[in-house]
Amino acid sequence: MQTAVDSVTNWYQRQGFFYSSLSEKGPKAASFKLHPNPSSGFVTIETDIAEAAVLTIYDVSGRIMIQQPIKGNTLLNIGEYAKGLYFVEVAHTSARSLRKLVVE
Repeated sequence: MQTAVDSVTNWYQRQGFFYSSLSEKGPKAASFKLHPNPSSGFVTIETDIAEAAVLTIYDVSGRIMIQQPIKGNTLLNIGEYAKGLYFVEVAHTSARSLRKLVVE
């Protein structure tokens, strides 16, 4: 039986996203680190992407929680988010990547 998380994960994978830079398929991974994870307050996004990128956070239903340009390291306040699973995407012209974020 497929869970809601599996369903969302499969949808993102069909769109060409993947969750790890270890993946050999799909577009090139946009390298970024997300910590602390899980979190209940602030999250740091660390990226070595030299050009401007777009950070998007989705809830499990695919609703965009935040979308903003980033470059380098970014500190996000997620203290107002409901507890649960979110997806963090960093994308730019030639690469993108998606990570899971757990809000406690």
